[in-house]
Amino acid sequence: MFIHQAIREVVQKANHTVQNISLLSGYLLLITTWSVIFILLAAFTEGWLAPWDTRPFRPPEGTWERTVNDFFEGSPGSLLPASLIVTMSIAAYLYGKVKKQSEDANLTWGFAILNLLFIVLIVPLSAWARQLPYKWLPQSSSTMNFGYQFTWLAITTITIMAITLIATQILMVLRQTKNADQ
Repeated sequence: MFIHQAIREVVQKANHTVQNISLLSGYLLLITTWSVIFILLAAFTEGWLAPWDTRPFRPPEGTWERTVNDFFEGSPGSLLPASLIVTMSIAAYLYGKVKKQSEDANLTWGFAILNLLFIVLIVPLSAWARQLPYKWLPQSSSTMNFGYQFTWLAITTITIMAITLIATQILMVLRQTKNADQ
């Protein structure tokens, strides 16, 4: 009887250690993916919503193109979309953790995997969406082959992907909290 009790305690401690390692690695991956998403979205924002920021000429002052470019060229505009998306993801995650009231790693790993999938998909899809307008629109030999007519598809693609990410995370939280209530 004593040997069975000792083995049971060792197995329980090993299970607890594995759970802690899983939770810790999930937290690490989740924080890393939030950071990468923030950096990517901030870079995309400045590149596509401020296309004239590195050009020697800009649209005339007072035009909508100049106003949008100037807003997203620097802080806080260049950080606004990234901040909103990451903050909404963090808020959904924290809501799920508070509602569930457990140290289960499923929600953490679910968010981390969705974030990782977003990162893996956003780079090639946004590059593809960025190049399509150059194939569609007539090209001139002037230096004016840039502007919002060349970035709108990439902006739309990233917006749809970000909305899908947040909606999926919210649905995951709602499903898990519903299951926890039952």
